[in-house]
Amino acid sequence: MVVSGSDHGGVELKDFLVGVLSAMGVEVRDCGTHGNASVDYPDFGPEVSLRVASGEVERGVLDGATGLPVDLHLGTQINGQEIK
Repeated sequence: MVVSGSDHGGVELKDFLVGVLSAMGVEVRDCGTHGNASVDYPDFGPEVSLRVASGEVERGVLDGATGLPVDLHLGTQINGQEIK
């Protein structure tokens, strides 16, 4: 299983990837966001990173407007930093 999440800047790419993975037979849990309304990545990053870190899913995909803050967030969560 793969878990996916994004902020508003990455929602189109997330939706595309979820569709492609699903078509390939991969089970995907979409944690949002589900529209173009402005949202912050911390609203979606922790759920993705916690599911990967706990072993609930094999892989996680986070997409964002710039990519960097989302990637940094995922990395700190998986490395055991405090979850806020």
